[in-house]
Order: sequence, then structure tokens, then C-alpha cells
Amino acid sequence: MKIFQYFICAGLIILSFFCFHANGQENNDNSYNTAIVRTENEMKHITSLDGMQGETVFKIFKDSHGFIWLGTNNGVSCYNGHTLTNFSTDCDKYRNTVYDIVEMPDGRIVAGMRNGLYWVDKQNLECKRICEDIEYVNSLCIVNGTLLIGSNSGLYIYKDNYNAEIITIESSIISRGNAINDIIYDEQDGAWLCTNERIIHFDLRNRKMQKYNVDKSILTGYLGKICLINRELYIGTNNSGLLKFDPSSGKTSRYIDIQANVIADLNTDKKGFLYVATNGNGAYTINTKTTALLRNTIQPPASIFCQAMPSTPTGGTMTPT
Repeated sequence: MKIFQYFICAGLIILSFFCFHANGQENNDNSYNTAIVRTENEMKHITSLDGMQGETVFKIFKDSHGFIWLGTNNGVSCYNGHTLTNFSTDCDKYRNTVYDIVEMPDGRIVAGMRNGLYWVDKQNLECKRICEDIEYVNSLCIVNGTLLIGSNSGLYIYKDNYNAEIITIESSIISRGNAINDIIYDEQDGAWLCTNERIIHFDLRNRKMQKYNVDKSILTGYLGKICLINRELYIGTNNSGLLKFDPSSGKTSRYIDIQANVIADLNTDKKGFLYVATNGNGAYTINTKTTALLRNTIQPPASIFCQAMPSTPTGGTMTPT
């Protein structure tokens, strides 16, 4: 039974988070962050005034039960369609930022934070740190039941709550090139990784990596988010808008100009539609088959800062608990 529905925009299911900023100032008296969720009977705006734990949302994740998990700049919150539940952590607010959330095959919710890797103890309403050698987690991905962890130090493969195998991208373990900004399942036996300047394919079976450099003539800044649709990668950058990578040729090219250079998040419904969250120009839906562009119509009173788009379990069967 579905707990609630996503907000419907032009016949497509989409949920967006908007961060409102007045006069370019963050967290002033007139600004707050809103989750826009459509329930069965109403449109619900969720803000920190409703008890949401942080002021900025970086991750939205829908689990196998239909609950929405929110990764904020101050920990994890969960929305069940009616109420919010917050989960405490053992670190200060600066290190409590949550960048990604996934559901493990055993039903556990795991969060990647600036402070490291945590699993959510639903009974005690707290997040407990695991694999304590890992810090600054940017991205998480389930590949055929195995958890991959992208951090500033490289790629980790989860073994148990105390151990993880590390795989560095560069020969030097202190190189900034080891930082992984995003990971997505390749729908086979591996994953695509995104570093500041490279797209990398990782084969989980043999631990091999194939690295692709992005032409600097089309990249100013760094690569941030990636999304796989019909065997092509769509890339969100922090200063060059949208790019497109063709794995068959290994070439990257510019994609549709949406008048927004900073892409905060990307996602897909697996039906050929690309959802784009921008930093300052709202949210968009792109039909990748026709390149038709749809601007989402929700208009707050100030500039739209769309931090995150929804994601659902991928890369393996998730077993409800």
C-alpha cells in the first residue's frame, strides 16, 4: 500500500526540495527550506518549522516501505506521509551534514555524512557510526547487494560494520583526485563513478577501473552528479551546466542549456526522463528521447534553489523488514 504520492507535474511523478533565499542571504528571518509533497488529499509543504531537523536538504530517498528519508545539514529526518521523525547523531552540526541515503538489502537505512558512515537505528531514534575509518562520505550505491561508498579518500566496498575495502583512484593516497562525488549502478555488475574531472567505470567483480577524462574545453569547475539513462550518462557540473557522456566512444559533450550552470542533483524515472535540480534556476524535466524541456511550475517568491531530487532503491532487490 502506498503511503503517499509524489507531486505530479505534467503527468510525471516528481518530488523536489526548494531552498528559499532572500536577497542572496542564507537562513535569514524571511527564508526557510521547504519540501513539497503531494499526499492523497493535499499538497504538503514541509519546513524546519514542522520539525525538519536541518535547514538545507541534500538528499531525498524513498525506501521500500514508501517512507521518505531526508538528508539535511543537521542529520536525518523521515517523513511517513503525516509526521516527521528525527534521528540524533554523535557529532556536531558541522560534521552532521548528510549527503546520501540508501537502503541495504537487509532493510537497514544507511546514511553517508561528512563525519562518516552511519546506520539508522529506528528503534532508538539515532544514527550509529559504522566503519569508523571512513570519513566525509559523498555518495552511496548498492550494486547487486554490495554497498559502495564514495568518499573524499576514494572508493570503499562495505564488508561489515567494522571493515571496508578501500580502492584509491590515484596512485597517491593523498591526491584530491581520489575524491568521489557520485556513484550510480551501471545496471550490470559495476558502477559509474564521478570525480572532479573524470568519469570512471568500476567493475565490482574484478575491481578494475576504466577512466575517462573530460575535455577541459567544455568543463569549467568540476563534475558533481551523474545519472544513467539508456546506457548514456548525464552529468551535472558546478559551473558548466549539463554534459552528456557516451560510454561507447568515451566522449563527453555539452547537453541542453537550461540557463543554469550549477546543477545540484540529477535523477530519472527509468522511462527516459531526466530530472534536474539547479542552484538558482529551479527544477526541470527533460525528455531525453526528444530533448523536450519542461520547467517545473512551482514558483516561490524568491530565487529557487533546488538541492535534491528523489531517489529509490536500485541495483538489487530490497527486502522490507
